[in-house]
Formats: sequence, C-alpha cells, structure tokens
Amino acid sequence: MQFRAILRYILLRFLQAIPLILGIILVNFTLLHAAPGDPATIMIGPGAVSDEFIAQMRIDLGLDKPFMTQLFIYLGNVLQGDLGISYSYRQPVIDVVMSRVPATVMLMGTAYVLASIVGVGLGVAAALAAPGAAAEAVPWGYGCTPPGEAPRTSETCGATLVDGQAVAPPGAPATTGCRCSI
Repeated sequence: MQFRAILRYILLRFLQAIPLILGIILVNFTLLHAAPGDPATIMIGPGAVSDEFIAQMRIDLGLDKPFMTQLFIYLGNVLQGDLGISYSYRQPVIDVVMSRVPATVMLMGTAYVLASIVGVGLGVAAALAAPGAAAEAVPWGYGCTPPGEAPRTSETCGATLVDGQAVAPPGAPATTGCRCSI
C-alpha cells in the first residue's frame, strides 16, 4: 500500500510539472521573440550580405511565420527532442547542452561532497560540545532565546519572530536579536 501511495504521489508531481514546463517555454519563447535584433542577421554575422540572402535565411529558420505558428512548431519539435539550433554556436542545442553535462556533474558532485563534509563536521562538533557551546560558537540566524533566558517552545519562537517583524521598519529583516534553543 505504501509503495502505491508513493508512486501515485510521484505521478501527480510529474503531471503538475507539465503546465509549469509549458509556461516556462511560453515565457521564454515570448521573451526571445520580443528581443530586439533579427536571429537571421545574428547567425550570418557582420559583413556585407544581400537582403535576399537574409530573407531566405528567415524563411529557412521559419521566422517569416506568425508568432503562434512558430510557437506550435517549436513545441512540436521539443516534444520530439529537437530543441533547435543555437544561434551562437551554430550547432544543435541538445549537443551544446550535453557537452556541458560532465562539467556540471563534476561541479554538483564537488559541492555535494564539500557540503556533506562541512555539515557532518559541524553536526559532530555541535554534538560533542558542551550544551549551549555550539549555539554560542555558530550563529544560526533567527532565534528565540535571548541570552540568559530559558529556551522557548517553537510556538513562542514563532510568535517572537512575528512580533519582531511587526515592529521592524518596512523592508527591514525580522530579527529579534535572539538565538533559537529548541
């Protein structure tokens, strides 16, 4: 039963992602379409080129078609895995993206390892330290226990933070000058 609930949750999250992805594609496509400049001229580059050649390039790229037609053609191509041609690199976009995957994975892996080492190290240091010493050594940010007072519960901690925001000037961060000891 548990497996079925998890599978249903994952499927629901994937279905919820579809309108989000379509919205991102629509906004991105609209912004690129509204940007100044002509993609055909950008692809050709600087130099003396006839107007007929630029017009033919616009036809070849499909830039002569109405906006909605271009959008639906693009969506159809994306569904087939064709992300188009990069104007800058003059290569398929998927090839440009895939050539960057190894460096991205290395960067993510390095960040994950470093974050794990630092996180585990701070956790062990906090566990081994005398009670309260870790809270004094590492400033954790917003909190609720003013120095010299007994620890508060999470309910009063939330109320304290709300009170701190209520009296802060507009645009100022909600800070009470306290540390959390929950």
